[in-house]
Amino acid sequence: MITFAIRRKLTLLLAMLLVLGGLSVLIAIQEKRSIHTTPNWAGYVMQDTNGVAIVSATWTVPILDCRITPNAFSAAWVGVGGFGHDEIWPFPQAGSDSNCVNGDQVNDYWCSHQTFKQYVVSSGDLIETRVFREHETWFCSVKDVTAKRSDTKMMNYKYDGITGTSEWIVESTTISKGGKSKIGKLADFGRLTFNDMNISPGRLKPGDEESQDDIVMTGPNGRVIASPSWSAEAMTIFYK
Repeated sequence: MITFAIRRKLTLLLAMLLVLGGLSVLIAIQEKRSIHTTPNWAGYVMQDTNGVAIVSATWTVPILDCRITPNAFSAAWVGVGGFGHDEIWPFPQAGSDSNCVNGDQVNDYWCSHQTFKQYVVSSGDLIETRVFREHETWFCSVKDVTAKRSDTKMMNYKYDGITGTSEWIVESTTISKGGKSKIGKLADFGRLTFNDMNISPGRLKPGDEESQDDIVMTGPNGRVIASPSWSAEAMTIFYK
């Protein structure tokens, strides 16, 4: 068994500090393909991407069923270097949050480690996200195509970590309160599709068994919470 540490961006919500740290990734081998199971990630990690300078994708902000999960969390994002033995936090990532707060849905978009603050978006909006490097400096860009709003900024920290993995992820957030941490309940997002998944330099081909690793989110009892499915052109993550 191999374990990896996973961390993600910090977010403030309802006066609770949301942080990530020390979460394990369990790996099983199925039919000569690596299937990664984690307690808080679902999606895809492309390995052996050293030297990658751009990771990007588009998706639609989901409509949550907050009757089923009245207080729960979900985040969709793309990133670089967040998966593996040599992961260094914070790592370049950007995306959108869709959370249930007392039965109401709240959405925003963000860039890692508070490089820019969260901006409110609407369910159904098309989000275009990328992280990219120019002259050894990392930037992030999120565009709400529907609302015709975008933000692009240089990361407010220096990233010297690896670029050996690229990620497209839906995540449940870890909540820290009173010195204790636990993985928050995943919001019922139904399904979320990553379109236009790209890296540069390099090539990402959905369905290529030799170059992609699916990530399946599972609970303590091994029950699948969320998992990806591939079509010819996109990856859809399904809430279970």
